[in-house]
Amino acid sequence: MDKQLQEQSQMKEHLEALFAHVTELEEDLHTARKGLLKSEEVNTKLQWDVRKDDLNDKLENEITNKDSMHPQTEDKKLQLREGLELVEKLRQMLQRAEMLPEVEAEVA
Repeated sequence: MDKQLQEQSQMKEHLEALFAHVTELEEDLHTARKGLLKSEEVNTKLQWDVRKDDLNDKLENEITNKDSMHPQTEDKKLQLREGLELVEKLRQMLQRAEMLPEVEAEVA
């Protein structure tokens, strides 16, 4: 009987040790889950930051391209304005040239 009590006592101690170990493992699991959630939050934030940076880079490139086109547009506008001024001068010269025969007839 003593032997049975001793075995039961040892089994009880062994079970208590196992329960303590299971409790420790559950705590470790809980800590690991919290760490995983935190890591996922950080990962999501980093992905958002990368996406935001990519979009900012894209917008900066578009602005740079448009800014570089602005002087070209201004040059074209100036060329067109100068061309229109020349056309107007030519039109005025043609009007005077058309009036020349009348003026010559009056002078003669």
